[in-house]
Amino acid sequence: MARGRAKWKKLFDLKPALGTGMAWLETHAPRLTTGLRYHSLQDKLDDASVIEDFRRPLLLHQAA
Repeated sequence: MARGRAKWKKLFDLKPALGTGMAWLETHAPRLTTGLRYHSLQDKLDDASVIEDFRRPLLLHQAA
């Protein structure tokens, strides 16, 4: 049984090449990729406290 993708399919797969090209373009021309609304590079999240709000408790029995 074959494992993985066939070599000829890998040659004609454009997604990795396009992703690499757009990531390069985003680092060198961020205004262009922002205009296209393309954001491939993700910023690292600082801390879990940024996501979670400690001032308001989460009540599971509250109304929708």
